[in-house]
Amino acid sequence: MPIGSANPGMSPRALIVRLGAMGDVLHALPAVAMLRAAWPEAHIGWVVEQRWRELLCAPGNELAGPRGPGRPLLDELHLVDTRAWRKHPFSPDVRREFLSAIRCMRARHYDAALDLQGAIKSALLARLSGAGLVLGFRQPRESLARWLYCSRIDAGAIHVIEQNVELVQAFLQRMGLSPITAAVPPGVSDRRAILRPVPAAVPPDAALLPRHPDSEARIGAILDARGL
Repeated sequence: MPIGSANPGMSPRALIVRLGAMGDVLHALPAVAMLRAAWPEAHIGWVVEQRWRELLCAPGNELAGPRGPGRPLLDELHLVDTRAWRKHPFSPDVRREFLSAIRCMRARHYDAALDLQGAIKSALLARLSGAGLVLGFRQPRESLARWLYCSRIDAGAIHVIEQNVELVQAFLQRMGLSPITAAVPPGVSDRRAILRPVPAAVPPDAALLPRHPDSEARIGAILDARGL
């Protein structure tokens, strides 16, 4: 797959699929930071559950547009509410919301969708996004999900953060880009680390979480009042 968008005149586009929950969204941030650092010109979207949106986009910030402190990593968020959809699957409102979410993703003409969740629902959304490439793990959390991927990668790492990094690295290699790696730190005794580069997933100056001045001021006042 060559570098660049399949759509002439548009920047290359990648969609991250990690719907939840809180810890899992946070665990995906280093891999996405690496993707942003290695491919700065790309338009990166993320489909996430509505209730976790503030982990990626601070209140008062638009879901799409120029990046900034309130939405530092992503160019766009796509919000879904699969919990409500499952409770009322035949509701006209649910059908309308579901189709609207799919149309919005398809309108962005994503070149690739990376499923970091490995569930059937996340793989299905990745597939329905219309992305030309749907990439996931060969052994996802829910085994049936792998049949919805165009391409699968083997995750050799133990921790989910490193597994996410491995998937993004595989995608970057497919795009002809060099994954960001760092030398093995002195004193590392893990033979597996010696045999392969340690991924430097987070650039030192990377902003992972959105900033919200009002919230920071409120917490700062509480800490000051307690002498902390």
